[in-house]
Amino acid sequence: MKKLFRSGFLILWLLFVVGEAEAQVRFGTKAGMNVSSIALPLNGYAPKIGYQFGIMADMRLYARFSIQPALLLSSKGVIYKYDERDLSGLYVRTIRTKQSLNYLEFPVLALYRQPLRKGAKLYVGMGPYLGVGLISNTKIKGYDKQEIDPLDNWNRESFPFDRFDYGLSIAAGVETGRFLLGINFNKGIKPLAKDTKNYNNTLSITAGYFFTK
Repeated sequence: MKKLFRSGFLILWLLFVVGEAEAQVRFGTKAGMNVSSIALPLNGYAPKIGYQFGIMADMRLYARFSIQPALLLSSKGVIYKYDERDLSGLYVRTIRTKQSLNYLEFPVLALYRQPLRKGAKLYVGMGPYLGVGLISNTKIKGYDKQEIDPLDNWNRESFPFDRFDYGLSIAAGVETGRFLLGINFNKGIKPLAKDTKNYNNTLSITAGYFFTK
């Protein structure tokens, strides 16, 4: 997988060098919603809703091909629930932990566009992404059916995992004029911590706007 990731970077770099002389560059902004999880070999985990926003560029190399890098603030993480029981096995309360991981991300996509009717274009693409962890928030809440002795704890940490994350990003969507609407899936290929199998997986729905056509 690491070899595939490095090969992807090399291919994107070669495309950029070959088409640099003919490139038409547009700049814009994008924002959207993340539905993220951490791939863990355990039960009880649920997706977490987050956000992403930032700036992007689109470098048109050929008629239907372009390179699209972006610089994004992206909120990821996971939600975990489990039932706490006493020594006899009786239910005590449910513990809900929400782990928020905030990254500065740099995805670089190679896109292909297929013209549709009325000037709209369908695009698909893929490429690598690199993320740098900025800060983490942990919210722990415990409650039972009678709401007796609730546990409510919030903690801000610098970052509990390895700060660097990278993986593969796949994108598809529709572009019309200066606007685009798309869906992305980021598959992490670097474990969040050494000797673990914890990976970031994020599905995103985004909207973007280019400052020029």
